[in-house]
Order: sequence, then structure tokens, then C-alpha cells
Amino acid sequence: MYLSFKKTLIASAAVALVACAGPAGPQGEPGPKGDPGPQGPGFEAGASISAVLPDRVLIGESHHLQISGFATEWDTENPPTVTFGAGVVVKNVVVASPTALSVDIDVTVGAEAGVRDVTVTDGDGDLTYAGAFTLIAPLEVVGTPTVPRLGRVLVGIQNNDPDFAWSSSVSDYAISGAPELNPAPYSIDGDILYIEVLPDLTAPLGAQEFHLDATGAGGNLASIAVTVTVEAGQVENLDPTGGTGTLASVGASKTWKFHAANAGTYAISATWNDTTEEGELGFYVLDSTGSISGYVTDDSNPTFEVATPGDYYLIVFSDEAAGEFTIAFSVFSDVHDTEPNNDTASAVAITSLPFSISDGDLTFTDDENDFYKFTLDAADVGKKLVFTNTKPDANADFVIELLAANGTTSIATSNNMYEDVTFTTPTLTTAGDYYIRIGTYGDQGDQFDGHYTLTVKLQ
Repeated sequence: MYLSFKKTLIASAAVALVACAGPAGPQGEPGPKGDPGPQGPGFEAGASISAVLPDRVLIGESHHLQISGFATEWDTENPPTVTFGAGVVVKNVVVASPTALSVDIDVTVGAEAGVRDVTVTDGDGDLTYAGAFTLIAPLEVVGTPTVPRLGRVLVGIQNNDPDFAWSSSVSDYAISGAPELNPAPYSIDGDILYIEVLPDLTAPLGAQEFHLDATGAGGNLASIAVTVTVEAGQVENLDPTGGTGTLASVGASKTWKFHAANAGTYAISATWNDTTEEGELGFYVLDSTGSISGYVTDDSNPTFEVATPGDYYLIVFSDEAAGEFTIAFSVFSDVHDTEPNNDTASAVAITSLPFSISDGDLTFTDDENDFYKFTLDAADVGKKLVFTNTKPDANADFVIELLAANGTTSIATSNNMYEDVTFTTPTLTTAGDYYIRIGTYGDQGDQFDGHYTLTVKLQ
């Protein structure tokens, strides 16, 4: 029943279509071209070059190549000539078979890197394989480096030579030319050596070239000329109390000029405005010459002495992150480790915060302690005390302890400050007097210099 019912519906539909058919419409556009059909009997493909191996070779070296042909009839008695373009010297061509050539070449040091055509010429004419062959520089600059005056850029040098490896010793790199760019080896990441470039304020604008000569880990040599384009400066004036800036991308830099109005110890700190950002910020502080020769400091927590008020330049960068950040300045009063100050009764009085200690000294054989005393104003209750070791790994093994007004109750004690950069106390909840004890760490005997340097501020 179902099948016959279906046939009836189809037949009825066909009748309806016939009854409603109109006149034929205009002819449509031609359809797309179909695929070519198979070759007819007797077709023969023409001769051609089918492969060049290897198809990538280094500039400045000798190489042995194999060229394969299709339907070729290369003559062993009369070898064809082979050309690769300028800078490639063909030393020898051997016909291994009518469809195979063995070719020895020298690629001159001055040959231009890039894709080449390979042409084989014999009595039957020329056969050319376009783009069959590539010359590669052993070293090549990554990208097109550009940097503003008093900016910073890392120039990547790619090593393409499998027989060469970058050395981990700075002494194996010699850089000449473009002294105003101050190029210097910075880091190695796999096959890429990064050169840090920091142009002076007066560096010439436009394309500047320096030359790198590198001794590899195996003692072999490699050289390259590096071109960097210097643009007009990006220097802006910075308020003495600090300000905000933006690094548009990882590796970018921001440069300010600021005026140090008073003598003393200056400290600079920076934090990302996006609290989820974790990349570290880096700093360079230069004197009023705007030259790397006037370098002051590049610490991760820059602290520097100002003997005479004047202008300075601050370069901020990050190789790990990008975004908006805030800069803050602190000016520290100088406090001296004046002996005797071995107990609370003889503690050195601190008249203002923040302060710095640049001449602290401990005698390890005497298990010595140095004491300092300060008064916390009511307006500063709720803040924490932050100690910064301004020369980590260079200072002595020492600890810091914060004591209450009675000189005996311990509020907080640091770890060994030889290893730590900062020590932050708990929140200070009471106005009044406090003592700071700086003492020897463990039984170090007389094997370490007892010098320490610190900055101390409220936060």
C-alpha cells in the first residue's frame, strides 16, 4: 500500500509539472573549465631539472651538491655548465648519469643571501629551475631593529651554522663601530644572541652600523655587520615625585628626564598598574650628559647618590611584559654606623624616614650588633617598614630585627640578608619609638667582610 501510494503522488506531480511548463528561457553562462584530460598516445614530456640537493647552503663555505634531471641526456664526455648566480663559484661538474650531476661549489663571503635560480647548459640549450636554491648567511639579524635616542632595543643575531655555537663568555665577543649606540652582548636564547643597544642622547640619526666578531664555543669564528636605525628621542620630563608610563610591547622602553633638587640617596621603584602582571621592570639611570658613559646605576631597585643637584635620565624597560606602570622616587637621609652603637642605650638616632646606611660594618668575630632608633609618627601608623639590601650578594651575612620601644620585644626578624633583597615588617600599629638591630648571621668567623648597605622606608 505504501509503495503504490508513493507512486501515485509522483505521477500526479509529473502531470502537474507538464501542465504548468512555460517557454524555454535564455541560454545561461558557460560553466567553469574542466580538468585537463590524459595525455594522448605518443606524448613525451620535455627535459627539466627536478631537484637540487641540498637546496640550502651557508655563505662563505664550500659545498657538494647533487642535481637531478628528468628526461635529460647529460653527456659524461662533455659535462654541462651549471650556474647559481653571482657569488657562487662552480669548481667542478661531474656527470654521474644522463639524469644526475655532481657539483662542487664555493660560496664567496660577499655573496648575497636569498633564493637563487639554477641553470644547466649543454648542447641542447638551457634548463632552469627557478627558486631551486637558497644561500643562507651563517649569522643574520632578526628583523629590522629601530631604536630612539636614549631608548633601548635588543638586536637578535640568528646563528644558522650547525658547526658554530655561541659562547657563554663575554670576552669571546668583540664589537666595533657606532660607539654612540653602546652595543654590548646581553643574552643567549638557543641559536639567537641578543645585543643590547642603548643610543646616547646625541647619537647620529638614521642607519648606523657596528661589526660583531664572535668566537664560538668550539673556538671557530663568525662575523656580521649589524645595521640599527636611530630615530629622534623619546625623552619626556618626569615630575620629581614620580609618574606613570606605558611600555607598548615586550622589549620596549620609556625614557624620562628628571631633576634631583637635593643631595642625598635616591631610590626609584616601579610597579605595574595591572596587579596581575608579573614581568620584571629594568632600569638605567644616566647623568646629565645623557650618555652611557655617564652611567649611574642599573640595579633592579635603583639606588644612587646625588652629591650635587642636577638633571638625570631614567630608562625603564621590560624583556618580559608590557603595559602601564607607576614610577615613585624616594630621597633618603644619610645615617652612619657611628660606634659605639652595640646596644639600645647607644643606638644611633634617626631623625627622619626614609633613610639609608652606606657605611654599615659588623665585626663577625665579636658577634656584633648595630642598633638604630627612630620614632613613628601617628600619621604613619598602619604602614610597614621596608628594608632594601642595595648590594645583594656583595654584602655580609646579616639579619635585621625590629624591636618595640622597650628594646627587647621582637616584632619581626629577617632571613639572612646576604641572600634577600628586601625585608618588610608587619604593619606598625603603635606610634612611638622603635629599635632596629642589625647583627651577624650565624657563626661566620672572620671569613666575610662585615660591610652592609641598606635603604629603609615606610610603605
